[in-house]
Amino acid sequence: DLKYCNNVTSVGLEALAKGCPGLTHIGLGDCSVTDAKLGTLARFCPGLTSINLKSCCRTMSNAGLTVLVEGCPGLTNINLSNNSHLNDTALVALAKCCPGLTDVNLQWFSHVTEYGLVALVEGCPGLASIHLKDCHIVDALGLAALPDCSSLTYVNLAGCRNVTDALVASLAKGCPGLTDIDLSVCGMVTHLGLV
Repeated sequence: DLKYCNNVTSVGLEALAKGCPGLTHIGLGDCSVTDAKLGTLARFCPGLTSINLKSCCRTMSNAGLTVLVEGCPGLTNINLSNNSHLNDTALVALAKCCPGLTDVNLQWFSHVTEYGLVALVEGCPGLASIHLKDCHIVDALGLAALPDCSSLTYVNLAGCRNVTDALVASLAKGCPGLTDIDLSVCGMVTHLGLV
């Protein structure tokens, strides 16, 4: 895990990737991750299954993330929380390239809309865990796609403005394996949605 290691250079990351071609997990949260660094991982660590890219928004783009997921199609877990420069383009690339994705964290992902969320749910049928905390732009249409993902066991919708009683009821019906749901600060949910 290289979380908060902002001084890791492209040369250092390339040396790590070349020296550990069997690498399956890397944590780069809160690091300066550039598109070039993502390309290095895609090129030298195609077997990556898990990556933490939390808060790398200042230095990586949708294009860089697309290169990563094209080179690492076996990703099952990705943390993209707090990445304000990424948008639906990143989610569409994930859905297209990583159909085996089971856990995705999009907390504070400020530019996710129904288009990206629907693509993700349709492209990743085995999705078991999705974190959408404080994704204010996600509308009712995007959230309505979640019950179509019957493999969901965990959903975090805390702070999402468009969560309604009808959505909660739909999740309960469409996701029979759901064991954990966070509806904190979902002001439109009432007791009727919980019945």
